[in-house]
Amino acid sequence: TKYFSTPPNDAALLSGLSFTGGTLAVVDQSYFDFINRLAPLVAILKQTGVWDLPHPWINLFLAVPEGQRFVASVVSRLTVDDVGQGPVLLYPANRLRALTPLLRLPDTPDFYLLALLRNAVPPTRDRINQLLQANRRLFDQCVAVGGKRYPIDSVRMATQDWQRHYEPLWSLVVASKKHFDPDGILTPGQGIF
Repeated sequence: TKYFSTPPNDAALLSGLSFTGGTLAVVDQSYFDFINRLAPLVAILKQTGVWDLPHPWINLFLAVPEGQRFVASVVSRLTVDDVGQGPVLLYPANRLRALTPLLRLPDTPDFYLLALLRNAVPPTRDRINQLLQANRRLFDQCVAVGGKRYPIDSVRMATQDWQRHYEPLWSLVVASKKHFDPDGILTPGQGIF
């Protein structure tokens, strides 16, 4: 993605990049259209009734280059059943652009966000549990290669997982919780504390 006021020189932006010939797609759109790019897919999922199904998503931050191998391995094995008509997102990002204080990222300048926006099809308890177990396996594999979880998804984590997730900032997280939520009423179901 390249944000611009005047159209950039695409050839200059792409020089030095390696990609498979014939796969280049250049789209110029407004910033709003870019950030709202999943809205048409959500509309289709709503229209077909899939949006109302449970969606145990998983979002992972993966270091470069380890993330490349991880993503290739995961994506090569995915089936429609694994995502239930939901999208698979992959975004490159730069650590210097991430300014949220306690957002945990891999310890590399560049990283990927891999998101499997799964839908439970069929929406049975067994299918939901299968997807949650698959999420947990992916999470453990991600952590093993230096990745982190973007905790807006569906991964069952114990307090020890949260401690590992926030290290070396765990003591700051605990102190912040005590200071801003002394009665312990926020996020009681997450198992963080």
